[in-house]
Amino acid sequence: MNLICGSGNLDEEHLRRLPDAEAELVRTLLLAATDAQAPARVIEAALTGVSPDLMRVLLANIANKQKAAFQPILPTLVDTLFRHPGLSAVDQLSSYVGWSLARAHEVIALVEADPRPRPFAVEHLLTRCRAVRP
Repeated sequence: MNLICGSGNLDEEHLRRLPDAEAELVRTLLLAATDAQAPARVIEAALTGVSPDLMRVLLANIANKQKAAFQPILPTLVDTLFRHPGLSAVDQLSSYVGWSLARAHEVIALVEADPRPRPFAVEHLLTRCRAVRP
């Protein structure tokens, strides 16, 4: 399996062959993403077993194209955002929310239910979700 990551305007691209273990996780993740009941454990395994660049591409794809498959992994991703704040995770979660008020409320509820201090990335996500209007 090959991975191509580009900057969006194709200024640069990186191509690398995935090791067998990583390729298997990616296949499992992509297959799980076709099922609306995608198990969070697959995502958790991928988060620790797949490179951050590849994970970003995979999650963006699922968030944009398979929103029903993304929903079951929301708690895992919000937890990950608290533990490892980063704007790419905010972008993935924002892609899932889009302009859906219902999805924005899902994310807001998960964040507000979490008692941990909110890093900047989490606050930024809340701001984006609260900007969604009916």
